[in-house]
Amino acid sequence: MDRLKFCALLLLVFIATDAFSQRILHRRDRPFRSISAKPIINDYKYVISIAPMAALDIVDFPSLRISGEAKIYKNISLSAEYGYMPLWNDRNNDNMKGFLVKPAIKYYLNKEEKTGGKYIALEYMYKEKKYDEADSLPLSDDKRYRRNYRMSRYVNCINIKYGELVEIAPDSRWTMEWYAGVGVRFIEASNNLEDWETHYIKEDRTNKPRHPNVYEGRNKVFSNALFNVTLGIKIGFRIQ
Repeated sequence: MDRLKFCALLLLVFIATDAFSQRILHRRDRPFRSISAKPIINDYKYVISIAPMAALDIVDFPSLRISGEAKIYKNISLSAEYGYMPLWNDRNNDNMKGFLVKPAIKYYLNKEEKTGGKYIALEYMYKEKKYDEADSLPLSDDKRYRRNYRMSRYVNCINIKYGELVEIAPDSRWTMEWYAGVGVRFIEASNNLEDWETHYIKEDRTNKPRHPNVYEGRNKVFSNALFNVTLGIKIGFRIQ
């Protein structure tokens, strides 16, 4: 499943979740309310959350992500997320180590000066991944040798997000947050090879490109800016 299909599936989950949450009553005396009733917005001053979907990520490496959010002024809050990857190693991520940080500022769309309910956010993300690769490089026209090397990938990303933070059940400290957003990501990939060695990973000794699967995947060296889509769900606990 590619990134677009995965994001489309998550978007359908968000739509269904939002439709369901509109029916939950936040009043203490009744468990449900009419969809036309005005929701009661909670003021979440401090929330600690995890991102369970990140542990099952089929687009990128599975990671453990923990975040915290704190109210700073009226309906404005600051949040920060830290992620460690991978949760486990396999043959496709040899000696891979990585982490990410995602600070964000949120503006909640209510007139009650509360940090709860729907919001818009400006988010920055920095992600770093390093892993081992190997290839055969030419010594002569008929001789090659195996070369082990280290790949590094750095991602800087800016996103604009729309989401919602609500309590899972009335009179509960457990929260759920969903969000969706778009932005731009700047990716830089490099290795610790000499320039001529990188050249012979891309092309053979006659300067003809090698098979695309050899270079266009995990061992490609490049710098690029790409359109970014971000979707996610968080489960949290309200401290105050």
